[in-house]
Amino acid sequence: MRDLTGFVETRQQLLSLKPNHRMNWIGFAVAHHLNSNCSKAVEILEAYEGTLEDDYPPDNERCEHGEMLLYKISLLEECSSLERALEELHKKESKIVDKLSLKEQEVSLLVKLGRLEEGAELYKALLSINPDNY
Repeated sequence: MRDLTGFVETRQQLLSLKPNHRMNWIGFAVAHHLNSNCSKAVEILEAYEGTLEDDYPPDNERCEHGEMLLYKISLLEECSSLERALEELHKKESKIVDKLSLKEQEVSLLVKLGRLEEGAELYKALLSINPDNY
């Protein structure tokens, strides 16, 4: 895919046509991410979250929603908003199903923030869960 600007425009048109489809929001965010605009991608995902009800997600969509939250946190990390990413991770922890990925993301953020003692403790916990992952 070479025409990233065109891709962004296409995803924006699709979102305008069907704003109630989650994939259009995520597609638009991914288009901005691929176009090296991760801060705009975060804004889009936050706007999408703003359209959701408080009790969202239903049980059958918890995994997908959790993955979207992890993606948003990785975008924040990529934008060098490390404190905000860690804060968001803790705030949304109950909605993220993949607890292993959550802990891996958390330890990455802790180390990048220079909170090495906390990171070391979390690394030890992760290694006790899966000693072959080093």
